[in-house]
Amino acid sequence: MQIGTSYSNYYVNTQNINNKNNQVKKEENSFSSHLEKSSIKEVYTQHNSSEILNYLNKYNAFEGYSKEDEKIYREILSDGKLSESDMEKLSFKQIQQLQDLVLKVRDVGIPQDGSLPDTKLPILNLFEGKSWDFISASNYTNNDNFNKALLATVKELENTEDIRELFLQVSFNLAQELNNSELKHEVLGGDYDSKLISPETKKDYDNINYGKFLDKYVSYLTGKINYFKQQKPNESILDIIRRLTSSADLYLLLQKNFHEVESRNGNK
Repeated sequence: MQIGTSYSNYYVNTQNINNKNNQVKKEENSFSSHLEKSSIKEVYTQHNSSEILNYLNKYNAFEGYSKEDEKIYREILSDGKLSESDMEKLSFKQIQQLQDLVLKVRDVGIPQDGSLPDTKLPILNLFEGKSWDFISASNYTNNDNFNKALLATVKELENTEDIRELFLQVSFNLAQELNNSELKHEVLGGDYDSKLISPETKKDYDNINYGKFLDKYVSYLTGKINYFKQQKPNESILDIIRRLTSSADLYLLLQKNFHEVESRNGNK
């Protein structure tokens, strides 16, 4: 009797376990089916939400992006932050595309209810570390080889002042190159009020030979440093040498990265 009871209990318990397992499998299959049938947007908005993602979803900002790109963008934006580690997950092209994705004010028109359109970009505190610099470098000119070299240089620099100086000097010197002006460092009388690169003027720089530009300016800086080293040292001379050397170090790194990019792409 006890054996029969034990067997009956075992049978009932086994059936209960099997029923639970079948239910779990049905739920798993149901979720898998949901993943397959649902859009990436639906899946991510159910489990991950941030102000920037809500904004992008509201205006269907991911339309036109590949499923792979949309998925990784949603992943890295799910916490409302763009960190350096997030950026390291992206290809150069994906970093480039982020500018249009997260910084574009959507043209949403006037709502039917007569209220003002929501055009405020929720990007306050979005960028962490050098993530903003990564996006800026990848979109700096219309020449991807130069942009890739600039991005590689930014990645190697740890000091934010060095990164700021790099962007400022490059913009300043490219403006001189565009205007066929004599290349000058600002410490030697260069004018920082010259025309600088902006999204509206990037196309003006299409005809610049960036390899020759970098070679020429590195040569200029090296020559000036050697010249001042031969002068009688004083506080002013030493400061000039220090600042020229700082710029030369940045340009040498950028030049190295540019020639490496050109070599990889067969444009040596």
